[in-house]
Amino acid sequence: MEQEKLLREQEEKQKAEKVKKMKESFDDTSSQWEKDKTEMQNIALQEKKKQAGAEASKEKTEKPAADAPVKAKKDERKVVKEEKKEEKKHQKRKSGGQQASEDR
Repeated sequence: MEQEKLLREQEEKQKAEKVKKMKESFDDTSSQWEKDKTEMQNIALQEKKKQAGAEASKEKTEKPAADAPVKAKKDERKVVKEEKKEEKKHQKRKSGGQQASEDR
């Protein structure tokens, strides 16, 4: 009887250690997602600035510079919209993954 109790306790400890190792190996990815997201935003903004700079130099030779700020604002709005779409996709994936793990 005492041996069975000790055996069960040992099995519970092993299960707890196994769960702990699983959690450690599959740590929270939200912090990494945030880092990647900001990095991608910075890259996108730099590319947009380069494109806007190239277009602005073309426009200076063709048009007055008054239109450049308006175009830059439109580009920024597009970037923000794209970022929001990506964030929504990520949230859907994240919530879908949580539901799938809860179903198991």
